[in-house]
Amino acid sequence: MPDERRSNQRFTGSGFVTSHDDGAEVPDGYGMYTYLLFIHPQGKDEARRYHVLLEAYFRDLTPTLELQRFMPRDRINIFLLPVAQRPQSSAQLDASQLADWTLDHLDVAFSSSLTLSLDGPFTAGPYIVSCPRRLSGSSSDHEVCAVQDLSVIPTSMLETWIQHVEYQAAHQDGSFSVQIFALRLRTIIAQIAEDEPNVSASVQKVLDFRKRVK
Repeated sequence: MPDERRSNQRFTGSGFVTSHDDGAEVPDGYGMYTYLLFIHPQGKDEARRYHVLLEAYFRDLTPTLELQRFMPRDRINIFLLPVAQRPQSSAQLDASQLADWTLDHLDVAFSSSLTLSLDGPFTAGPYIVSCPRRLSGSSSDHEVCAVQDLSVIPTSMLETWIQHVEYQAAHQDGSFSVQIFALRLRTIIAQIAEDEPNVSASVQKVLDFRKRVK
C-alpha cells in the first residue's frame, strides 16, 4: 500500500532572481515565497559568514527548476536569492564555487528594495523572509510574512538553520502556511535555546512577523 503521507510532502527549492523579473522569472503559483536577503555590503567581518551561509544554501537545497520537473509549483517553497545577473553555467559549479560567484554578484540594492514591501526596520541582516506571495508582486489585505534575522545566529549554526527552514517548510499538512511554518520554527528556536544556553538570548530574537505594506 502506498504511503499516503507522501501526498502532503512539500519541498524547498533554490533559485536566483534579478531586479529585471517581471513575473516571468518567478511566476505566481508557488506554495510559498522565501527570500535570502543581503541588505548590507560584505566587509571583512561579514565575508566568512556570508560564504558559510551561501555554501549551505547551495549544498542543501535542490534547484527549483529541477523540482518542477516532478511536481506542481504549489508543492514548492521557492527560496530566492537576489543577484545582479544569473550565472551562465551554475550546474558546473560546486556549492563553494557558487558561493564565491554569488558574493561577487549579490544585488544589495535590489534586496534592500524588497524589504520596502514590509513594515518595520531592517538593519544588518542577512534576512530570510517567507511570504504567501512574491515580494515584488501585489499583496492581499492583512498579509503577513515571517522574517528571520540571521545576524543573531552564530556562524557555526548557519548551515543547520538553512536545514531547519527546509525541513519545517516540508512538514506542513495541506497548503503552505506562513503562520504554521513560523510556529514550527519557534519550536526549533526553543529547543536550541534549551540545548545551547550560551546563544539562547540571541536566537530567541531571530523570528518576527511583518505585515505587507504594498
